[in-house]
Amino acid sequence: MKKILILSVTAGEGHNSTARAMKTYLTSVGADCRVLDAYGYVSRPVRYIIDRGYLFSSAHLKSAFGWGYRRAEKRRGGANRRTPSRSIHTRWAKKLLRGIEEYDPDAIVCTHSLSALMADIIRRRGWNDKPRFVGIVTDFTVHPYWEECTSADALIVAGPRLTNEAAAKGFSADRVRDLGIPIAAKFAESRPKDEARRAVGLDPSLPTVLIMGGSMGHGHIAGIVRSIDALDLSLQTVCVCGRNERAKKKLERLAAEARHPIKVLGFVDNVDVIMDAADLTVSKPGGLSTSESLAKRLPMVIFDPIPGHEVRNRDFLTSAGAALVADGAHGAGECVRRFFTDEKLRESLAAAVAELRRPNSARDVCEFILSLCERDGEKAHAETVCRE
Repeated sequence: MKKILILSVTAGEGHNSTARAMKTYLTSVGADCRVLDAYGYVSRPVRYIIDRGYLFSSAHLKSAFGWGYRRAEKRRGGANRRTPSRSIHTRWAKKLLRGIEEYDPDAIVCTHSLSALMADIIRRRGWNDKPRFVGIVTDFTVHPYWEECTSADALIVAGPRLTNEAAAKGFSADRVRDLGIPIAAKFAESRPKDEARRAVGLDPSLPTVLIMGGSMGHGHIAGIVRSIDALDLSLQTVCVCGRNERAKKKLERLAAEARHPIKVLGFVDNVDVIMDAADLTVSKPGGLSTSESLAKRLPMVIFDPIPGHEVRNRDFLTSAGAALVADGAHGAGECVRRFFTDEKLRESLAAAVAELRRPNSARDVCEFILSLCERDGEKAHAETVCRE
């Protein structure tokens, strides 16, 4: 039985969602899998600061967040240079080593560049170089800090267009795998739209727009809903507000006076069904939500991306022709109007989405990781036979 240790980081929900999707698949095929929050293991206060700091800065300090990301993109630290980040993480890597040695995995899989940084330090210092080391990029861009993790045996990316980005960070082409961002298996399944709409409590005959603001419900969703509701089209809207109760209550008041049907939801666990009910997603371009939309063959209208990785996600999707970009709330309504009234645009978006979608990403990534472990097992067996 192969043992796989997944090192995640709690900074939003995306990295943990990827870890859970992989664990579910690995367990289903008989592997022993453990998910460990890297910062939670080495220091609970640090875990809290990382998570709260990310959520606060990405929501309220966007300019500073974007400035920091762009500055990181220009740096050239690399694994062979002593950067402040590497120095700090060396101390934490020593603590993390205890958890790794206790579990003794065949492979370490990192869903965040900073947990990968600790794994890279452990390997380069020779503290434990036995496990295979795989990085999972959970956005449609290769974050700057991956350049400090180049001892990884493989880097999993969301699309073939990212190979050059990975090469610029120091990863040779033979170590980059275009297998997608691992998402839950339920996003590979689908049901007829009328059936899904009934399950969600929507009119089965109406075209449907899904509006999402991420797990925390960020973004000016109310303004977007107003602009869509003002359209002279026959449609309905379903809004997922996440944990943002303030936004949810505001939308419920708006829905009571709207000209089109509007269904308002909070944090849900059936996004897959809601996506089956929709024709179009209006959303922030988070790596996981975008991958889920693509798997469900849903084109996107992108609004209010977080400066940094989400802006890069937006650029990737629009350059691939799989998304439209809304210029403010009014722009979102205009994008929705164009989508429903321009058949050629819909066909073009659908073709681009079909090229990018990776519905079986969790399965494909996990099978690749297990294959790496099997190669090690075959090599060890061959060496034993030769000695005998």
